[in-house]
Parts: sequence; structure tokens; C-alpha cells
Amino acid sequence: MLTHLSPPRREALRHSCLACGGACQAVVVPVIGAEERARIESLGAQLGVAEPVVNGRQLRMVGGRCVFLGEDELCRLHGTFGAASKPAVCSQFPLLVLRVGDSLRVGIDPTCFTAYQTWRDGPPVSSPGAMTMPVPLDPSQEPVESRLISVLEADDAGLGMFLRALAGEPQDGDNLPTGFATRLITALQGSPLDEILNKDGVGRSIPAALAPLRAALPTWSAASPPPWPPADPEITAWGVESVRRTLFLRTQAAQLPVVAGVALLAAAGAVACAWACPTPKDYARALAGWLRLCRTPMYWARLMPTSAAMHWLIRGVGEAPKAQ
Repeated sequence: MLTHLSPPRREALRHSCLACGGACQAVVVPVIGAEERARIESLGAQLGVAEPVVNGRQLRMVGGRCVFLGEDELCRLHGTFGAASKPAVCSQFPLLVLRVGDSLRVGIDPTCFTAYQTWRDGPPVSSPGAMTMPVPLDPSQEPVESRLISVLEADDAGLGMFLRALAGEPQDGDNLPTGFATRLITALQGSPLDEILNKDGVGRSIPAALAPLRAALPTWSAASPPPWPPADPEITAWGVESVRRTLFLRTQAAQLPVVAGVALLAAAGAVACAWACPTPKDYARALAGWLRLCRTPMYWARLMPTSAAMHWLIRGVGEAPKAQ
């Protein structure tokens, strides 16, 4: 069996958990097997947490937050009983190990809010004993996936270059596709971003991460978009890396199996977050929030409800989708 590491050229995976609590919000955490369920229920009883497991298979959420997440953004299971007490999925996050055909893909989930901070100099992460998830993809989509990942792995890769590849335009430096910035601002300003972020089940971490984008969005003019590319090369580097991880680790494959659609969502958000966040740390947090928000149809299906809307955004073909 072949094993493919997420970083290009097979560099070591690096990550260190900074205990931000973001992974414990606005997600469904599965409880695997009867033994794990019994253990979590027993530990929950000791902490005074009633019915920590719902439907027999996932941790209960309250206001979009795991029932075990304290107000200090730390896991009460971990803090009281140690790291081994948590569900297996929690212990492994953000490491992902995927079975894709006859190979394995290993990488760090791009929706970790602090992944950027230890991307290059964190401790190496190994995967022996990690849970492996099969992630199928329509075979007709695999050549598209391979082509797009190769664009992102080029030494001079940029988000503009990547979006131009999606649009079928010449990859001329890192300029955005013709008219893309104007269309992106139009689409975002007409989208229900505030409505979605104010929903109870979204939790606190995603709205907090996307606060710079929410503040900047009303100030942008579709007729005179912010400049591109970003002045800080670290923003470009992390944007490219995050989009590449999204495709390589197929983090939206179950919800949106069209690879070009996933790529467009991720890269469009990466551009918008770069406009809103001038520092790499804030940018990385905002982009993680965007990618997490786009894990479910709650937002992306209203931002780009049809294939025609996607074609309009990337190529300017047809009419803009109506405001939601």
C-alpha cells in the first residue's frame, strides 16, 4: 500500500495543539463503539454532565459547543481524566488518515484554527495506530483533483494562479481571473453570511474567526475591489497550503463531491480572508473559520446554489445568483 503525506515533496507533518477549543465547536463528534460510549457516559456522570452521548453515536452539543467544553475553551474530559479519556476522534484531531483506493493520504486538517502557527516548526506528527477513514470520489473527478493539486504544489503557486487555472485562463503571475474580484464581492455581499453566523448551532469560534471578514465586507466596492496579491508572502503561502489540504484530504467530498466546486469555495474564501486580514495569524484563523463554515451546505449551498452560480463566479458566464 502506498502512503502519501499531505505536504508536497514528502516533508514531515508538523503540528502542536495550542488548546484553542475551536475544534470542539460546530462539528459532529462521533462516538465509536459501545465501549467508548460507555466510557464517555461514565466519565460524564462523574463530571455532572447528563446524557453526553446522543442518538447513541455522537457527543451532545449545546449552542454549537461540545457538552464537555468549558468556558475556558478547554476540554473537561482532558483536564480531569487525561488525554486518553477523550473520544478517539478528538484525540486524533487534526490528524487525518484517509484510505483512497490502494493508498493512504495523511495530513493536518486545514480547519484547525492554530495549524498555521506550528506548520513549519512544530513537532513532527506520526500516524501509526491512527483511525483510517475511506473517502470515495467519483472516478470522473479524480483527474480534475490531480490536476488542481499539481497546480497548488508548484513552487510559484498562488491563489490567483490557481483560480485562473479553474477559470481556464492563462496562468499569468498571481493575478485573479478577469472580473473575479468584482463577482466575489457581489456574491459575498448578497449572501446570508451574518444570518448563518448568528445561528445558535454555529458556536463561538467560527463567528470570532470571521469577525474581520464580516467587518470588512460592507466596506468593499465591487467596482473597485481591494488590491491583489497580498503584500505578505506568508498569507499567499498559507492560503495555497490550506486550499491544497482541502483538496488532498477531501474534507468536503461527502457534502460537495464536485472537485472544482470545492476548489472554488476554498480559494474564493482564501481571497476574501486575505483582503480582510493583513496579518498571517489573523488570516489563518479566518480562513480556518471559512473552511469550517463551508463543511456543510448551510452556507455554501446558499452562496453558490447551482452549477450556473459557480460558473458565473469563476468565469462570469450568465447572471449573478439572486441575493439570498
